[in-house]
Amino acid sequence: MLRKCQNQRTKVWRLLLFFFGLIALVCLSAYLFLAPIFHSDFIDSRILFPIKVPANHKISDHVGAIEAVPVKVPVKYDKRQVLISAAHYKQPKARGIVIYSHGTGGNIDIRFSKQNPRLAMLINQGFDLLLYDYQGYGRSQGRASFGNLKADCLAVYDYVLSLGYKPQQIILYGESLGGGVSCMLAKLKPVKAIILDCTFTSPERLARTLAPIASIYPDFLFPGPKLDNLQYLKGEHPPCLIITGQKDTNVPPSQSVKLKREAKPDSYLLILPNSGHCTLADCDQKLYELALTKFLKQLI
Repeated sequence: MLRKCQNQRTKVWRLLLFFFGLIALVCLSAYLFLAPIFHSDFIDSRILFPIKVPANHKISDHVGAIEAVPVKVPVKYDKRQVLISAAHYKQPKARGIVIYSHGTGGNIDIRFSKQNPRLAMLINQGFDLLLYDYQGYGRSQGRASFGNLKADCLAVYDYVLSLGYKPQQIILYGESLGGGVSCMLAKLKPVKAIILDCTFTSPERLARTLAPIASIYPDFLFPGPKLDNLQYLKGEHPPCLIITGQKDTNVPPSQSVKLKREAKPDSYLLILPNSGHCTLADCDQKLYELALTKFLKQLI
């Protein structure tokens, strides 16, 4: 009788273990199934908002007498090549060139000088400028995807070198998502300086700030590339100007404050009191220009 009771208890425990093990397996499967890394296409569609224009649609912009020259930058893969579109503002005896990486929405056209006074300020500082579209944006071939950002920015860097610019003449300007692209590029290639405008510490940390449910996933379960600006700025890096708008509701200014806190001493933080996300309020333009002039002057 005693042995029979013991066998029954053993069977009950085994059933319970099996039952709870099955629940744990279902929960783990659901957890992994919903992990961001397995839904990169969905994330691309929810975060990247490209505006396409016909490939033959003319690039038309100028800053003073400096015309934007349309160029095509080849992005090479193992067995194929795509062309991404860019606008090159070139002036005589330039101090260097600024590679401008934009944010998640639109294309380069909506960032031309009439909508974006920052372009004129950069050019007026004596720098050439290359404003480019990622794959799938504007006139660029390919598909808009986080997975293509690394190849895009490396191709643009190599193209700039092919024009005769030296690494010590290259400044990276990244707005929002472009801040992550710029830090990723600076980690891979030598540059003179970086300007980060309304960017994040990393997409994963920003996601956890805006949607706390994302905290259930560690960084390695988010799709790449890893645009970890905070980790990059903790290490050795060139001089960096960090800009944020006090009224930014997309990427909280606290993200830029954290970047400045961890960055090297030759980094600077500019908080624009009246500006929002990737916008420059009229009353903040003078403050922006003064900070930009001071930062670029100390690079000489």
